[in-house]
Amino acid sequence: MENPTEHANKMRKEIENLSEPQRAKFIAWCIFYFTKDVDAMNFISNHVDKRITKIARNLPYELWDSKLDKFQIKTLLDIISRTDWRHEDVADKDEDASQGALDLLASIQAGLQGLLDNSAADITDCAMNVSNRIDYLINFFGNPESDLEKEYTKQNNFISLLKSNSATLDWGR
Repeated sequence: MENPTEHANKMRKEIENLSEPQRAKFIAWCIFYFTKDVDAMNFISNHVDKRITKIARNLPYELWDSKLDKFQIKTLLDIISRTDWRHEDVADKDEDASQGALDLLASIQAGLQGLLDNSAADITDCAMNVSNRIDYLINFFGNPESDLEKEYTKQNNFISLLKSNSATLDWGR
């Protein structure tokens, strides 16, 4: 299995060759992963800010359909960057959900910044937040270690699908 650094370097090189709409779709697909994390989404809605939940649910579709201009991206980045809570004050029973919410926000922030700055490195960070979430679930909840390798493969395959214009937002999620 590739180590995280090797995977990130390989993925960054592939992302550099994607067009802006393809990059937006890749970001959308990465963020879409987190929208399936019911606990993290509920945590954001119940403990952080309901509008962040709405942004997180709608953002993959808006990115996929290239509906955001630079001003809207900057506005969303501003909202996300001002979203905060004291993770260390979260009840033990909500810690996993809080961590998932942090990973989601980090993924959104990296992806949008990458789109705004045309930065393959930031877009790679967006995807690596998904990998980090899976690694967290492996280490703290005993999920199979093969889940991380499967995610690396999915990310590589999804980039190939983007290049062939045959990707769908929910592919592999």
